[in-house]
Amino acid sequence: MPTSASVPVVAPATGSSPLRIFAENPAPITDTFEAVAPGASICERTAARWATKGLRGAVLETVRLGNRRLTSRRAMIEFLERIQHGGDA
Repeated sequence: MPTSASVPVVAPATGSSPLRIFAENPAPITDTFEAVAPGASICERTAARWATKGLRGAVLETVRLGNRRLTSRRAMIEFLERIQHGGDA
């Protein structure tokens, strides 16, 4: 079982765990965004910024696996709702 040192959490939501993301079929951020918003796309830099600095006070919940950031559909949807509703979602 991986330890927290081998699977660091990047900007987790309150009460979140990296195992929660892994249990939800994680994928690279750009792929997850395209699955949630068909026909739309974001660049790698935008995805990295959402995971590190956030947008409008919301930070995308991700995990790092090697040099890749992964997220789940649920985390992406929650992030998009937070930026749309100013953190009230």
